[in-house]
Amino acid sequence: GESNGGEPADLLVHYEFNEGENQTTADISGNGYSAILGTSSGVESNDPLWQCNSTGYQLDFDASEKQKIVSSTFSPPAEGTIAFWMKVPSISGSRQRIFGFSDKFEARWETTGKIHWDINYQGFNNSGDFIGSTITETDTWMHFAFITSVEYGTWALYENGVLANSGTKGLTAQPSSALTLGARTGRNSEYFTGSISGGHTG
Repeated sequence: GESNGGEPADLLVHYEFNEGENQTTADISGNGYSAILGTSSGVESNDPLWQCNSTGYQLDFDASEKQKIVSSTFSPPAEGTIAFWMKVPSISGSRQRIFGFSDKFEARWETTGKIHWDINYQGFNNSGDFIGSTITETDTWMHFAFITSVEYGTWALYENGVLANSGTKGLTAQPSSALTLGARTGRNSEYFTGSISGGHTG
């Protein structure tokens, strides 16, 4: 996990996306949960595109091409933080799934313009819990950090380092699965269009 604004510790998985080429991105946490671009080790239309930025590289995802990256299997954290940088080229009018292990551990960008964070939560959530601010800016990097604790039933969402929402809820640790970025594992629809950089969980 990590404290907001602090350095991450005991990371479960950490993708910097600094390869800039090839079909895999390394997990630099040391746990070996590397991810492949697209659906295979070969070049295909499902591969997100490497793009250079001011600090290194990012991956650009195009929903129309069903682009994604998929990790090896591991257990999503019951205690810890999910954090990443994201930007979008336009405000979506349809649901997009940014990442996910399952419907009980995912981030989905809804038609309201808000991201719903179903993290260790059983059931479809539209109650106001786990929901962030409306995204209004395009082509602007945004940092998100979601902190979850199944043990204490607490959660908190930080947007660009500022607390956006928090609360208490009955949470349930989720089983092992592959992590998908640009979509959600097990769902072949509602892909994400935008850029992701520097993601980690732990």
